[in-house]
Amino acid sequence: MKASMNTSREEKILDLPALLERLDGDMELVHELLALYLEDCPRLISGIKAAITVKDSRSLDGYAHSMKGASANLGALRLQSLSYELEQMGKNSQLDQAPAVFQALEGQFQIFEDYVREGFLS
Repeated sequence: MKASMNTSREEKILDLPALLERLDGDMELVHELLALYLEDCPRLISGIKAAITVKDSRSLDGYAHSMKGASANLGALRLQSLSYELEQMGKNSQLDQAPAVFQALEGQFQIFEDYVREGFLS
């Protein structure tokens, strides 16, 4: 991680202290998991987008659930929260607000990806 990174910004995007605690301080494993997450999330995000487009509540629930779990495991708390909102929309077949929440999810993923690539994978 670059020394110039702002700790409060970091905690909002990635709960690194909690992740390191879960991984016994293994920064190499953190890097590996972050790279895998960035590799897998575009597939999940595409699935969420497609489910919203065709109004497939069940698929939205499934893709958002997977994104929520992956985000929670890493401590990507904003992404976890947005994924949870989409998951609940899918479970309840209430997709009216899904496009707006999806847009927020896409934007937050871009912020997360930029943050991780700049601070961890550069």
